[in-house]
Amino acid sequence: MLAAACSVALLAASSAHAAPRLYLGFLDDTSFRWDADRAEAFDTAKAADASVIRTIVRWNDVAPTRPAHAADPWDPAYRFDDLDEFMRSAQQRGIEALLTVWGTPAWANGGAAPNVPPGDARDFRDFVRAVASRYSGVYPGFPFARFFSIWNEPNSERFLASDDPPAAYAALAKAGVAGVRAGSPQALVAIGETAARHQPAAFMTAVARLEPTLDFDAWSHHPYPPTAAGSPDSAAAWPNVGLRELGRFGREVDRAFGRASVPLWVTEYGESTTAVPAARQAADLARAVQLACRLTKVEMLVWLMLRDHRGEPWQSGLVGKPSFHVFRTAAGSLDPRNARVEVDADAATHLLRVPALELRWHNPASARVGVRYTLRAGGRRILAATAAAPIGRDGWVPVALRFRPRFGETYALTVNIEDVHGFAVRRTLELVAG
Repeated sequence: MLAAACSVALLAASSAHAAPRLYLGFLDDTSFRWDADRAEAFDTAKAADASVIRTIVRWNDVAPTRPAHAADPWDPAYRFDDLDEFMRSAQQRGIEALLTVWGTPAWANGGAAPNVPPGDARDFRDFVRAVASRYSGVYPGFPFARFFSIWNEPNSERFLASDDPPAAYAALAKAGVAGVRAGSPQALVAIGETAARHQPAAFMTAVARLEPTLDFDAWSHHPYPPTAAGSPDSAAAWPNVGLRELGRFGREVDRAFGRASVPLWVTEYGESTTAVPAARQAADLARAVQLACRLTKVEMLVWLMLRDHRGEPWQSGLVGKPSFHVFRTAAGSLDPRNARVEVDADAATHLLRVPALELRWHNPASARVGVRYTLRAGGRRILAATAAAPIGRDGWVPVALRFRPRFGETYALTVNIEDVHGFAVRRTLELVAG
């Protein structure tokens, strides 16, 4: 079933300029941050070809007391130890990180619960800036975080308690985006993280009315089925939004913010095998991937969880179930690290950027690495070259190709990147001349 789903997606997009590629990954803080065998969990995620792992950065846990210099990532009030380990573990395995910042400390909201917003949004802005700066790739030993998102399910009182939730979230989103931009200009930041229920479409529209010019990179959403026994094809009653309504929701985001083609990140989705059989979970995972691939706006799909956890009523883990193979097949087929990119048929030089996060672990930013590449068309080699290039602070390497492609032709580019320590990364890109 998954093979059929991916094949349909690939064929449907074969003439398009940018798809299908999809960041596929997990959210499972117990496995990746707190369990004693968390290193093994990262190895399992790598074996599944996961390209992103999401984690929740709990402001109230990282900053239990008010920092003297909140925008400074090295303020002694901060407790970043387990997050530092998470970031390093992901980078060592070539996996990008998505950091969702949530949870107000008591000192910032008058002693209230973490779901109550801060009295002053500038406190949140400064904290987000500190997080983004710490993981901007500037500081040796501290990896780059490519993806950020602001708050978690703010349209649900469980995560944002306010007399006016859209206004409270608009202030948080504006402050959070400003913090990411100031701390790590290369990073991408999403707002939203909306729950499927609690009228996310209406909530999004209300936020847009309050902050119509907000500078964000994507809207993130959790399009769970209406019930635990539901499927990706289960219809949600608008303005609730499941996977089936995601296309309409994307158009409404564009209209509300007056922008063209705002990307969508599906940053949480899952089905528990306490509610559906394991075989059904596998089939529904394949269907979720298929639906995501049909929408060029969707750039990411994060599954909750990697593994089941004892004592939890929600058992959506994939390890040890047919779903794991389904995920691995999809993640390998759609891996954005092996990109599909359009090149200009009228140009003779083409500058690409290729991810090599694993090498960044061993090398400082701007260190020179060896690049060896081969370009083929129809199985025939038309170009081969070697060069040296600097690895960026984000772990990506620039690759310059000098050839004039034929319009409509598809090319296969194999890139081998190796550092002075003998560590190497291999990527395969598909180039389409347009």
